[in-house]
Amino acid sequence: MQFWPTSHIFYQTIGLGPSASQEGLQFENLRPMIEPTEKGQRLMLTGTIINEGSDVREVETLNIIVKGDCTYATWWERTLNTYLKRNANDQCRLEKWTYEPSESKIYPGERVSFETSSPTFLKGAKSIQIQF
Repeated sequence: MQFWPTSHIFYQTIGLGPSASQEGLQFENLRPMIEPTEKGQRLMLTGTIINEGSDVREVETLNIIVKGDCTYATWWERTLNTYLKRNANDQCRLEKWTYEPSESKIYPGERVSFETSSPTFLKGAKSIQIQF
């Protein structure tokens, strides 16, 4: 990425990009739930971001990644997973979406709750990762 700066988009897409320093920020009370909709169901995630540090922190966009049974993943994800052998437990990325928190800054000791949901219900989902 140092020699080709725009390549960071590719590396972040496959989960190998650099992570921003969010020292002092923690997630608490993460709760995945199934939410009924008119077209079926979708996955909803609620939680709280806490600033346990002593400085004001910028809150970046949250990246939510749902992993699970590779049978339900796209061909591209299955191929990429096999090639990179990135998941020893044989889980593929089923869905990824972003969420912009309501606050752009969190002061020391402050808590900010959030709620976000996937565009559709994800069959075969086994784990959720949330990153800044």
